[in-house]
Amino acid sequence: MARYEWTAARVFSATQAEAASVAQAATFVSTDGVANTVEVRLRWGTDTSPLTTGATGPTGVTVAVWRKGLVAGINRVDKLGTIFATVTSNVVLNRETVVFENIYAEGIYITAESFVAGASPALTGTVEFRVLPS
Repeated sequence: MARYEWTAARVFSATQAEAASVAQAATFVSTDGVANTVEVRLRWGTDTSPLTTGATGPTGVTVAVWRKGLVAGINRVDKLGTIFATVTSNVVLNRETVVFENIYAEGIYITAESFVAGASPALTGTVEFRVLPS
């Protein structure tokens, strides 16, 4: 059964900018089947486990969304895209929700790709996903 309810794709804990690799494929969160369409959202503001950046002062953060799946019989890890959010007083204030279509994913992973400004900024909090019916 596909994950139609919001599920934590990644819980960050003081994570600095990073990149995904095939070696991280084991840490991808399963979509419980091959998902054609997923929606990804950042927890923000008054949500439980909102995204924060600590007292490092960035004004923005970009997270990358990755998929794991078979392509022509070969396990692949591919970057689907990014989500940018503004940061004010070290808290992500705008809820960003992005839909990725025609992705054929068996798993989803999120990385903290980059920050705008700040002194060694790091991300803490939750990014979620859900599978949408095709």
